[in-house]
Amino acid sequence: MFFSSALLLGFLGSIHCLGMCGPIVLTLKWGERNKFRGAIKRVFYFVSKAIAYACLGFVAGLIGDTFRFFGFQQLISIVIGTIMVVASAASLLKIKIPSNFSFLSKVFHFAKSSLSGVIKADKPGAFLIIGFLNGLLPCGFVYVGLGASLTANSLLESGIYMFLFGIGTIPALLLLSFVPSLALGKFGWKIRKLIPLISLAMGVILLLRGLNLGIPYISPKMQTNKTEQIQNAKIDCCK
Repeated sequence: MFFSSALLLGFLGSIHCLGMCGPIVLTLKWGERNKFRGAIKRVFYFVSKAIAYACLGFVAGLIGDTFRFFGFQQLISIVIGTIMVVASAASLLKIKIPSNFSFLSKVFHFAKSSLSGVIKADKPGAFLIIGFLNGLLPCGFVYVGLGASLTANSLLESGIYMFLFGIGTIPALLLLSFVPSLALGKFGWKIRKLIPLISLAMGVILLLRGLNLGIPYISPKMQTNKTEQIQNAKIDCCK
């Protein structure tokens, strides 16, 4: 259920992108006259975009791994879940929550400025850069995905979660690259309104996950911290 939620979030996010980020896909020169060249460009673009998400997932996983080492995995899951529930509720109730993520703003500014410089490129190799930079742009669904990946059981799982998120974004945007008329602004705006509801649902799932209730797929027993794992391993060896 945990990894399947990544694919679902990515898919919903890609539908949202039809109206919000679709213009980037429409601006790119896919080279329809040469189908093989166009296919290579699409593979480069979407795979590198998924890799960018995976990199963000590894960063989130690195933070989460620190909490797991000290046995705070349940706590971080509850905290992240609570933040997502509160933020979602505030969005639904139209309550503004002040925030200032200066570091993220610098990353996004770098991605936007760099993307504008290569977005008109026609060489297939450039699509690796375009896709990666596109993956670093701000998106509500990406934030939800990163919040979930932060509570994964390992650094690797966090990266895999966000990579699957990227894979989930492919179908709708790939179709858009072939059928530009799908870029319907109003439709994308309607999907955007679902972000708080999806974030709320994910926050509830993370809360249940952190409560460690032992319910399969919903609130499974989390792994113990590394110190406890070592101690348990020593005990097993002595038996």
